[in-house]
Amino acid sequence: MGPSPNKETADDSARESLAQHEAMIGAFDGLIYVCSDDFKVEFANKQMIERTGYDPVGHSCFKALHNRESICPWCVNESVQQGKTVRWEIQSPTDNRWYHITNVPIHRPDGRISKMAMIRDITEQKVAEDSFHRREAVLNAVSYAAEQFLKTTAWENHIQEVLSRLGYATEVSRVCLYENHRDPASGVLLTNLRYEWAASGQVRQLYNQDRRDIRLEHAGYSRWSEDLSRGRVVFGAVKDFPASEQQKLTDQGVVSLSAVPVKVDQDGWWGYLLFEDCNVERNW
Repeated sequence: MGPSPNKETADDSARESLAQHEAMIGAFDGLIYVCSDDFKVEFANKQMIERTGYDPVGHSCFKALHNRESICPWCVNESVQQGKTVRWEIQSPTDNRWYHITNVPIHRPDGRISKMAMIRDITEQKVAEDSFHRREAVLNAVSYAAEQFLKTTAWENHIQEVLSRLGYATEVSRVCLYENHRDPASGVLLTNLRYEWAASGQVRQLYNQDRRDIRLEHAGYSRWSEDLSRGRVVFGAVKDFPASEQQKLTDQGVVSLSAVPVKVDQDGWWGYLLFEDCNVERNW
């Protein structure tokens, strides 16, 4: 006798259900893994295997995902074991990328609860959000500066607050305002650090003699004089600058910078704003 119709129907239903689950897992473009209540990986999809570089089944989830030797301090396994679905975001210490994670409980026939995690890489989204918020902050700071300058001729009374807002908005180490002037004796154009904002922990440069009465051409910054006077911005990583510019900037702890010319009319080059980052090679 062959299998009963009920048995055939049950087998067909099981195969169809398995095919549906495999299709859903295959269609998900992120990472999926299942781990037991003792943190052992029970299943990993193709993307998860590719990320770890090996099949992590049987290995500890904290080792496979984050290359840790112990349970992650942010682990939500306890909540999932209580039958809760947990959604959250994390920046992985393994690759510094941002991930959105949905953790759901899987109830086993023997009463055990496993955790299934579905993970999507949201790094580009986070970068876009951070850029948007930073741009909004910068625009607000510039709007504040324009408002202060337009409503009073005594701009010096507000410049420190303006530099502070620009500094926090751009998340740099220092914001410096340089003003040009002519040497009374020779008539040579010099530039002088007039005002400065520095982030907490950064060395202030306001009384650094290397930043006072500078003749840019003689100090090794001839291209600055040419570009800024023509309304062009000087920016980039210090290591990529000409050798004549690198030494003093490196001695002052500058890693990357952006110098923006300040012009008071169509032809007059008044000075420049200097944004300095002493921590990272920023993409200006």
